[in-house]
Amino acid sequence: RDILEAYQMFAKDRGWLARIDATIEKGLSAEAAVQRVQNETRARMMQISDAYIRERLQDLEDLSNRLLSHLMKETRVKSHQDMPDNIILVARTLGPAALLDFDHTKLKGVILEKGSASNHVAIVARALGIPVVGQCGDIHNFVFNGDQVIVDGDHGMVYIGPGDYIVDLYT
Repeated sequence: RDILEAYQMFAKDRGWLARIDATIEKGLSAEAAVQRVQNETRARMMQISDAYIRERLQDLEDLSNRLLSHLMKETRVKSHQDMPDNIILVARTLGPAALLDFDHTKLKGVILEKGSASNHVAIVARALGIPVVGQCGDIHNFVFNGDQVIVDGDHGMVYIGPGDYIVDLYT
């Protein structure tokens, strides 16, 4: 709950909203203004040496992307009824609110190219009993739709196409 309340504080941040408004007043569309402020914020935060503060960039990225999808009237995920059981989600990054778009009873694991154990999405996932492994580099080049995958969040391990022994071990 605390993480989602902090996330909500980001969404209501007057400075962030004022920068978007000022950019719109200069003639950009709302979508372009959000994108510009997102890019400027990313550039500033990437220069910060504190890893914890830099990780908040992922929360701001998620918030900006969610706002953009609403402005462009995009649907981010299928309805819960359309989702198959036993999903392993593979993503570059993921914010805590985006995680909640998925049915946590069907989502069995998350693999992130970026992210860490202190990432807000990892903390929320852990509270829901969903294992998460981050820092998986180019995972999209190795995992394909339909592949059998085991995500061991306790040990930070991902098994792609595991053999019978590994499947039996985790079962």
